[in-house]
Amino acid sequence: MRRILAFTLALLLALGCCGTAIAADGGLVDFLPEAKPAPEDDLYGAVNFDTVKAAEMPAGYSIWSAAVANDLLISEELDEMLDEYVANAGTWEKGTPEQKIADLLPFLCGRGQP
Repeated sequence: MRRILAFTLALLLALGCCGTAIAADGGLVDFLPEAKPAPEDDLYGAVNFDTVKAAEMPAGYSIWSAAVANDLLISEELDEMLDEYVANAGTWEKGTPEQKIADLLPFLCGRGQP
């Protein structure tokens, strides 16, 4: 369990360092034309056309990619896991990682009662 939590946190930190590309006026950059390009003209556009055109960017994001989607998914799963640890704070066996996390969370991020 420690390895999963450590890996998840490391992944979140790594994904947080990814750069973004937006237009100079702050608007969205549309990298793909309206019609699907020929593979010999634009291989990226031809291969990813349907996926990129169908993707919806949630409010508050300046970019959207698989990395951002994975970051949100991991964050949601991590939040659920941490909420479960706090909700079952008194039931974890003493000295287990779950018990330690449940005891520290109120002080670290305001979850549960300190």
